[in-house]
Amino acid sequence: MKRNLKLVGLIFILVIIVVFPFVDKSPYHVDVIITLMMNAMLGAAFILLMRAGMLSLAVAAFWGIGSYVSAILATKFDVAVWLCFPLTFIITGVIAFILGLALLKNTGFSFVMLTAVIGMLFTTAVGNFQYFGGFVGISEIPRPETINLSFWQIDFAADKTPYYFLMLIIVIIIIVMVNTFNRTWTGRAWAGIGMNRRLAGSLGINVLRYKMIAFVLSSAITGLIGSYLAHYMTVIVPASYGIWKVVYIQIYAILGGVGQIFAGPFLGAGIMTILPELVRPIQNFGNIFVGIILILVITLIPSGLLSLPVKYREIKSKYMKKKTRKSNTV
Repeated sequence: MKRNLKLVGLIFILVIIVVFPFVDKSPYHVDVIITLMMNAMLGAAFILLMRAGMLSLAVAAFWGIGSYVSAILATKFDVAVWLCFPLTFIITGVIAFILGLALLKNTGFSFVMLTAVIGMLFTTAVGNFQYFGGFVGISEIPRPETINLSFWQIDFAADKTPYYFLMLIIVIIIIVMVNTFNRTWTGRAWAGIGMNRRLAGSLGINVLRYKMIAFVLSSAITGLIGSYLAHYMTVIVPASYGIWKVVYIQIYAILGGVGQIFAGPFLGAGIMTILPELVRPIQNFGNIFVGIILILVITLIPSGLLSLPVKYREIKSKYMKKKTRKSNTV
């Protein structure tokens, strides 16, 4: 029964997502939902690493690597945009593998600090090379080529609707990809490493290998999102991928709840993407308002908003037990 309800719920949500740009034609609203989906995928990539026992502060850096790789392929090597997406996914994964050979030998605080250094150095390193556009960035990045079908012409220069559905397709591909890994031995190995790395190793799990798989997959996913961003915005600057973006990515993941690799980031990203837009009219107090809400939620509900139903059932169970004891005493 629960599976059927989940399936119906997913279908209902998918239908709403598909019809949204046809019902609400506002470019601004479509842009907000596109941003929400990108933020959610970045949060999911962060949780993927957490499940394998890694707290990485280089997620935004790999997002930036993906953007710059795709932009350079398209602007300097005249690679077709549709080919830039898979190439960026592969190249970012290769870069992650090379860095992972040095990073993943470290654990705990050492790993966190090393990834933080990568996150901080990325913007400075890119900004100081004119080949990457310096601190001004890269502009005039080409949009995806027009798709001519017999019944429909999909022109990405016309409006944001084609970008909306392209992002939706990318989201579906990422969800299918990650869920496929989670249902295999690899996913079970990640769960074991995340719970107790030493115990997992004593049971015969090759900790370094499976951490590398998670690190490469997570980085490749963020690189793909970065590739999309570059061709969506048509301009990128190093400052967009600074260390503060990592803070927001963590919020997207933690606010919704790290227990659900996709539902949590979508909820967290939804709140953190839409709420600032709602309070934009009160610019002086908007950030303070959002900050207070975050402090309250993280302090009172450290497991995330998705844990509220569980907490409600626990409180209700305790209340019923007390009530039963009182009635038995009487």
